[in-house]
Amino acid sequence: HNVFGLQIKLICKSLRLDMQDIINEFFHYNLDVQSLEGNNVYKSLPNRFVLHIHNLIKDSWHIDRQKITKELIQRVSPDNMADIGFGVPSQYVYDLVIKENKFNVTFIDKYCSAFKFAKGLLDQWGDDWKTRIFFLKKDMDSNEYVGDYDLYLFQDAIEHTIDPTNYLKKHVEYSPKDSKF
Repeated sequence: HNVFGLQIKLICKSLRLDMQDIINEFFHYNLDVQSLEGNNVYKSLPNRFVLHIHNLIKDSWHIDRQKITKELIQRVSPDNMADIGFGVPSQYVYDLVIKENKFNVTFIDKYCSAFKFAKGLLDQWGDDWKTRIFFLKKDMDSNEYVGDYDLYLFQDAIEHTIDPTNYLKKHVEYSPKDSKF
């Protein structure tokens, strides 16, 4: 798609990423995933780009997941939400937060690469995202409560923590009474 091609070029330029590094990371991540060293792969800025590319692949399960996630968020209709271990901003962010100004979202991750890539992508999506999108650096392995939100979203993230059961239990216990997960 021409739109995605231009977006990819602009993000590469703004983040000073080399297209060959992204291509190498794409093949490494997709063809040799078993050799990756746990969560350390997510420290890489080119890897964040790979995650974004996954969100663009037509008819992929990533597209289906984004659609389901967006429908869930619309059903819950939060004023604010936490996207924990967010990886990269997905379609709900563009549609519901940037275009429609429906709610605020806090992206939570432990790696700076997540925030750096997200800011580069969000800059391509719009100018005033900073009034609705926030960032919080937290490591799920610390089992620290991230704060009060109407909705807590874990998209392929909670299984990456050392103790997902206790992490989720803590958030369910401490969160506001009507929060959704």
